[in-house]
Amino acid sequence: YIERKLVHDQNYKALCDLSDRASCTKTFLSPWGKMLGVSNILLGTFFYTGMVALAWLGQRELLFAGAVSACLVSVFLAYILHTKVKTFCLLCVSLYVTNIILLVLTYQNLF
Repeated sequence: YIERKLVHDQNYKALCDLSDRASCTKTFLSPWGKMLGVSNILLGTFFYTGMVALAWLGQRELLFAGAVSACLVSVFLAYILHTKVKTFCLLCVSLYVTNIILLVLTYQNLF
């Protein structure tokens, strides 16, 4: 929503924009806001939809593999957020925490 709103209204201020050092907008608009020309938000939507489908189908091993990969991507993106974008993104960090919880839950369900 925030990303679409910014495209239509450059003066839009998202609730997650607390300051220049804590801004999800700054993160979304950075060169790191997209991978291979596709919005990270769109990629995440497809990923989490796939994870729900795997859970619904009972594919515990694939679910765990997805959770591991999500955590690895989260570590990479957290590094980029801290060193390249140099801001704190509340939405990003909440997804990193979500991925850690997903990893713990899928691990417990697998073993």
